[in-house]
Amino acid sequence: MKPSFKPASPDRSALVNAANLRIHRKDAHETVTAIKGKKLKDAIKYLKDVIDFKDCIPFRKYKRGIRRTKQAKRHGTDQGRWPVKVCKNLLRLLDQLAANAKEKRMDINACFITHAIVREAPKYRRRMYRAHGRITPFNSNPCHIQLYCEQRDEVEVTEGQKKLIYEKTV
Repeated sequence: MKPSFKPASPDRSALVNAANLRIHRKDAHETVTAIKGKKLKDAIKYLKDVIDFKDCIPFRKYKRGIRRTKQAKRHGTDQGRWPVKVCKNLLRLLDQLAANAKEKRMDINACFITHAIVREAPKYRRRMYRAHGRITPFNSNPCHIQLYCEQRDEVEVTEGQKKLIYEKTV
């Protein structure tokens, strides 16, 4: 799969690809959007909580027909789901991403998921035989997923710098 993103420093970033995953593309998009920008360890913990139904994935883009849940209030919306199959596949990908980061001698505790993308894969076409000799299509919507993580150094901010940052924002 062709890379969709060029990191600023390739020696401080890691990549993992997955092609033709038999998971729903829209659920994968919402789940990947939920973990983008998080630390690698925090994303793994979050997905494990979703699998255990302790937290939900907020649905923001593909939300038509999604019921409301109280757990989604933590994420600033009221619609959410628990896509377990997607979370299990993403956990496997995050483990591979951590292994790729270790191979490049990166600190896993300082790795953030900087870029995550879900693309549409070719559909698997099947048939559903109906009454009176009719046939309707029965397709699945698989997807390709790309994840990048980047090692960021923790920067200590002094009190004077906090004041400057505050003045710039006001």
